[in-house]
Amino acid sequence: MILAVVIGLSISCNKVNVVKQNADKEELYNSYIRYENLSNNATSGYNIVGKKFSLINSTMNLDIDYPCVLGMEDVEKQEQINKLIFLISTGTYYDIFVHNGLEVSSNYSIIYSDESYLSIKYDGFVVVREANRPHYMCFCLNVDLKTGEVIKLEDLVDIEKLKDKFVKDNFTVVKGLDENIPVDEKGWKDLFNKYLKYPFLDEDDLHNYDFYFTNNKIGLIISCNTDAGGRYIILESNDNLSLADIKR
Repeated sequence: MILAVVIGLSISCNKVNVVKQNADKEELYNSYIRYENLSNNATSGYNIVGKKFSLINSTMNLDIDYPCVLGMEDVEKQEQINKLIFLISTGTYYDIFVHNGLEVSSNYSIIYSDESYLSIKYDGFVVVREANRPHYMCFCLNVDLKTGEVIKLEDLVDIEKLKDKFVKDNFTVVKGLDENIPVDEKGWKDLFNKYLKYPFLDEDDLHNYDFYFTNNKIGLIISCNTDAGGRYIILESNDNLSLADIKR
């Protein structure tokens, strides 16, 4: 009985700590955010405006560009989407490196946008205190504009179809050292299994943040052991593989 009470108290405290941490994080963002229009791209039914988040204190120096959606008919949905974009754009760095001296310079690319979907790719360089050199960091956010929710890999593609089509002839290396790129069929199968088993962001088992897509292509961000200036291989499907071939 005593053990059960202790466990219950521990779980309760953990929940309180998580809630407080999230509240502190949001307050931090609201206190330091500096809005600055960087760009304005029109698409179907809305505009995409570039914003900048800047934070400088004793432990962090963040300079992060991120997009904002404007002009949607559903204002509440637009607010939901923009909050999601903002928290992922800035919070990913904060969550990973919050306990270290940190400098981040990050920007984004709109890979694809239409009336239903938005695919964003973030590229940045991170310097952690006492590290020998900056390292490259890349992640993605894909948003369903109808629901305001993150698109998971399995929402977009049939995993088994993607696994079958994951061969050298179907993909182009966007980033990565030759030594990390498989040379035979078995190596590519092993690489795909590694991609599924070891997402580069902890607890991203559903692969929410390690792929991007267009109307006919998909890009995958795969962790690797070593890479100049970073730790990823980025592969993008080429003309031999259409997104339609692997869609759910």
